Amino acid sequence: MRAGRKSVSACSLLGVAVVLLGWFSAPPTAMHAGQAGQNAVWGSTGTVNSRAFIDATPFYGTNGNDICAVISYILTSVVNPNTPPPNGVVIDARGVPLTSACSQNPIPPPPSCNGNPCPIFSIVVLLPPGTITVSQTWTLPSNTRIVGEGSNLTALQVGSSGFQNAAMIQMGGTDPNNNQPYCLNAQGASSCVGVGIEHLRLDGGSGNGPLIGVDNAYSEELSYVNDVALTNLGGIGLRLRSSGLSGVSAVNSGPYSDIYYSGSGTCAKINGTYDTRGIHGLTCNMTGSSSAAVYVDGSNNSIEDVYIQGSVTDGILVGSVNSAQGNLLANVNGGGTSLTNLIHISSQAGNVSDLTILGATCAGCTNTIYDELTPPTLLTSASNANVGMYVIGEPVYSNGSASYYSFFTSSPSVPTWLVGSATPSGSCATGQLYSTTSSATYTLWACAASTTQGSGTWVHIM
Repeated sequence: MRAGRKSVSACSLLGVAVVLLGWFSAPPTAMHAGQAGQNAVWGSTGTVNSRAFIDATPFYGTNGNDICAVISYILTSVVNPNTPPPNGVVIDARGVPLTSACSQNPIPPPPSCNGNPCPIFSIVVLLPPGTITVSQTWTLPSNTRIVGEGSNLTALQVGSSGFQNAAMIQMGGTDPNNNQPYCLNAQGASSCVGVGIEHLRLDGGSGNGPLIGVDNAYSEELSYVNDVALTNLGGIGLRLRSSGLSGVSAVNSGPYSDIYYSGSGTCAKINGTYDTRGIHGLTCNMTGSSSAAVYVDGSNNSIEDVYIQGSVTDGILVGSVNSAQGNLLANVNGGGTSLTNLIHISSQAGNVSDLTILGATCAGCTNTIYDELTPPTLLTSASNANVGMYVIGEPVYSNGSASYYSFFTSSPSVPTWLVGSATPSGSCATGQLYSTTSSATYTLWACAASTTQGSGTWVHIM
């Protein structure tokens, strides 16, 4: 039995050896030739190329000497825009050396497609850490996202003095060759969708201002900006506006989140557009004299989680140019004696109504809220450094003009209606009302003026 077991083991080993020899001696499975930069994936006939993810590194030097030229080559020659991948393409440019300045916009305009709407496909470009020197506006068509490594790692920096008054990144736009909108439909002009900018710093460089960091007048749904720093621009950091084309603006775009601005000029500006998904998380470090850090001249927008400091007259100026109705300002903070008004509400042409301010705090500035419309002005020195609520409603018309506005604030220095269980006592702001919920003889009180300016005494009404 023992000898038999040895014989079986020897046969088994011999069989395994024969199988292995046959496997190694068999001809290899046919492999498809790969294309530079594309992944090889298994298909029904073996390995095939995948255009879903393209590494830009192999094209550097051969098909372009800077990162913009390489990306442009891939989008025009490797990926056919007339027959694009149905699920889009990701271009990984994180391995491309940044030894040469860009000489062009890396994202080419969509082809004309013989006057008909072109196929729309998704483009995601992953940028490397380091500084990319640019000399032209990057105009992004529909469904295009550019993603850096972080606002402290990946920077686009202007290297040309001819860049003045231009935008570094345009969300949507027009083709400079024929002035036609980038985004077309069967009826002609249309707004772009799905334009995204993430994890970048836009640097205006030295002596190139004034510039605009991000400009959106053409991109609507699913278009957004996230984690972007804007420095050395001297113009406008973030601008949301109407394009002037019928039905084309920044409406329904956003949110615009985690944005940092440093320098002179204007931090953010909303003008002529409406119904955005808001600016959420905005820091404005103003280093030069300016009339306002943030302009709100559009309706139905929200701006929240804001910090403003530095040399500027107004932190947020509402309604100085265009209609600004139904806006929300929440958690707005400011600091420094160089900031005069944290929030300034303009009386220009009755532009402002239905404005809600929740949580306004300013340390050191002159006025927390400067209101030209109703008006009170809330001086920080008069216990108004922290204002919980300030609401302006609809106008009340007299002889065809808006003479009064419905108004409410939680500030103790402005007349309002208070409720409590005790009988009111002590000084009060002239015009305040007080309702008592107890079984006292009198239930409604008013603060009447006294000889001392700014204070009054409680008198019962009923």
